[in-house]
Amino acid sequence: MPGPQTLLVDNGSLVPAATLALRGLATKLALRLGHAVEPMGVGSIQHCVRLARTDARLPATTHVHTLRHSDATHLHEEGVSIRLISA
Repeated sequence: MPGPQTLLVDNGSLVPAATLALRGLATKLALRLGHAVEPMGVGSIQHCVRLARTDARLPATTHVHTLRHSDATHLHEEGVSIRLISA
């Protein structure tokens, strides 16, 4: 039985609500950065994450590095080699 922090997604699997929120955060960040012509500074990226984190109502402990680990986890779940992910 799913807990209060677990959601059922389209493919029928149970996913923690925080995971779905992080996926939404990554999508919002990608949309905000999608039209960039030159690399963004670290402070600008952190600011975008803060804005998206607020929109997604994630804990204040969610940072850019959290997204990196979340993305790596999703890649690994999809079968991408750990060696390729860590490269």
